[in-house]
Amino acid sequence: MNNKNELPFFELPSTSEKTMGPLTFWQRRNLLLLMLPNADSDYGRKLVEKLNETYHQCQKLEADILVVVGGEKEKTEAMYRALRSPFPFLFDVDRSVYSKIIRNEDTHQFWLLVIDRFGTVWSTNRASQRDDPGKLIKNAMESLNFINLQCPECGVHDMPVPTEL
Repeated sequence: MNNKNELPFFELPSTSEKTMGPLTFWQRRNLLLLMLPNADSDYGRKLVEKLNETYHQCQKLEADILVVVGGEKEKTEAMYRALRSPFPFLFDVDRSVYSKIIRNEDTHQFWLLVIDRFGTVWSTNRASQRDDPGKLIKNAMESLNFINLQCPECGVHDMPVPTEL
């Protein structure tokens, strides 16, 4: 996983029919970035369902959600339609973004990153199929709450520079 202060910079095509990435929200919104190795996993679907349930709470915390899904675009689109998510899914067809962000970790893990509006990664939550998806989302929401407790003028002591993958 990248260092705490590195912004995972990338852009991918999305279900919203435009290219998006973390910089889409930079200096405007906090971000929950869910990394799924593929669209075939029931556990990945459960994570997205839990995020769907917390979407309005995320909006109140000035946060948006992006889901990066590895593998076939058609399967990702089908998952997006089936789950009726209010947030976009990004197509990581060759899994290059997933593997560069996760680096040498197990590429079958599910990751949820909490990134503030200045690009600082505050929390990296990793889960496997046997972990409670609700707990992963709860941990991320606690990080979002913490970010929002900061003073806007002095909350970030040094703004990280985006790094390209």
